[in-house]
Amino acid sequence: MRSLNELQEKLTLLTGLLEELSAAVPPTYREFASTPLTKRGCERLVQLIVECAGDLCTLAVELARQPAPYSLYRSFIEAAHVNLLPEEMALQLAEWTKLRNRLVHDYDRVDDAAMYSSLVPIQQQFTLFVKHVHDFVQAQVRS
Repeated sequence: MRSLNELQEKLTLLTGLLEELSAAVPPTYREFASTPLTKRGCERLVQLIVECAGDLCTLAVELARQPAPYSLYRSFIEAAHVNLLPEEMALQLAEWTKLRNRLVHDYDRVDDAAMYSSLVPIQQQFTLFVKHVHDFVQAQVRS
């Protein structure tokens, strides 16, 4: 059985990853595209953020004594079913797994401009996700 401590540790990790991404994103697309190390660093952080958030969703589902989701995408959907996230938010976050898969499995080239324009929405959406997980943890502690 998974524990709230695992959830809290993973939440701390995700918060740190979001802070790293915030610090890593250059102010301009030109700077992003012309600096391979920065570009790859941001891509890797996006991968880790999506994976860590998916792990948090899976932990929440298991804490609710439900079967573990069968995929990263489904982890977000199932998280809505255990009241970790609103359904609309779960669907939005689940969509980021497609970008994560493209980055990890190199299905096709990721357009630099599209990647750069995704960085702020990723930060915003996953920062809101952190709030929802924090609220979920507090509710679990109270019960």
